[in-house]
Amino acid sequence: MATAKKRKVKKTKARAARRKAKPARRPARRPAAKAARRPAAKRTAVKKRPVRGTKKKGATKKKKARIKIKVKMPQPQSFPWREPLPGETLIGVVDDFLTHLSVTLVTLQAPLAVGDTIHVRGFTTDLTEKVSSLQIEHQPVAQANAGQDVGIRMVGKVRKHDHIYKVNAPAPAAQPPQPQQPPQPPVG
Repeated sequence: MATAKKRKVKKTKARAARRKAKPARRPARRPAAKAARRPAAKRTAVKKRPVRGTKKKGATKKKKARIKIKVKMPQPQSFPWREPLPGETLIGVVDDFLTHLSVTLVTLQAPLAVGDTIHVRGFTTDLTEKVSSLQIEHQPVAQANAGQDVGIRMVGKVRKHDHIYKVNAPAPAAQPPQPQQPPQPPVG
């Protein structure tokens, strides 16, 4: 019995020795496709800059004179929508437009009332509407004064920084005098 135990011990020691002697097995590596391989990029030597204070004596570098030329840029022209048309007064500039509500938020520069006609002008906007709803802090109001933040219900779409003008009622034009017809003689 002792010999059987000795044999088992010898076998296990021999197995352990073989395991240590064997190199660890690597996982199988798949060969890459030939078309996918790229040639190695050529490396170029990078020139190192000298450290300050290590220049050789006598090797001074001449500085090139730089000439600064000032070019006057043309002033941007005033955009046409920033100027009111005849018969219009600036009410304010669009601060924000809430698309889901179709509401324009404006800080007024002039008074505005429900029923007034406004003209919204911008880079891509040009529409005229009557003010149907005017609100301050979610409360409907009939009129608002300058300096107040208001919400105006719009039918069309406007954009931030569009200018809003109030269309003043045109003065009734003087009608040209109609030529008088000579009186008709009575028929009789």
